[in-house]
Amino acid sequence: MYAMTTATPELQEQLHNFFHKAKHYDWEALSHFQDFDPLKNSAQVYALQCPDQNIRMLFVRDPSELFDGDSLESWEPLQQEVAQTWQTFLAKDKWVAFT
Repeated sequence: MYAMTTATPELQEQLHNFFHKAKHYDWEALSHFQDFDPLKNSAQVYALQCPDQNIRMLFVRDPSELFDGDSLESWEPLQQEVAQTWQTFLAKDKWVAFT
């Protein structure tokens, strides 16, 4: 997970800003979104590196409801140049291998 923000109607402007930063690849500004409230929904951005070494940006909804699981809302393949720039902001020790 690279960034997350609380997703509630009263924080709509912050949520819009969060997605704007992600869609415009403003990795540094996006990295500052780390707020979380366990009683509220959150939106998250993940980096997923596939076996072909290409990176995809995943948009995940994490609901606060106990019996409602995370959902993948959207994803975007990143061109190599954009992905390489993002990798400079991705901490090497935070990568998790799925086998």
